[in-house]
Amino acid sequence: MTLDTLITRIGARWIVAGNASHIAICGAYAGDRVSDLLNHVSEDTLLITHLSNSSLIRLIELMDARAICLAGGVEPDDGLVAVAREQNASLAVSPSGMYETCGKIYAALSESQHGGAP
Repeated sequence: MTLDTLITRIGARWIVAGNASHIAICGAYAGDRVSDLLNHVSEDTLLITHLSNSSLIRLIELMDARAICLAGGVEPDDGLVAVAREQNASLAVSPSGMYETCGKIYAALSESQHGGAP
């Protein structure tokens, strides 16, 4: 499923779309520890977090994180938005909390991968 389709399906909104229509997402990882997020950065993984600070900026710059969703309506600061644009990373905000956001992502990806309900 493309990142663009996934973000639309979970009811999130774009801050920076980047190449969302060309990024295929096969999985997601949720967490608020930078060390955990670092271990799960990949081309086809959507990172879900509450972080919106300089640590996330470094993750985008150094690890080429391509797809990030901030959960719980967390608004990114201007520095994070600027780096996402500069690095062509996709950044979205989900109005739902972490648990609900992850559940929606799981359901959407399961349906996409298995051709039916999760």
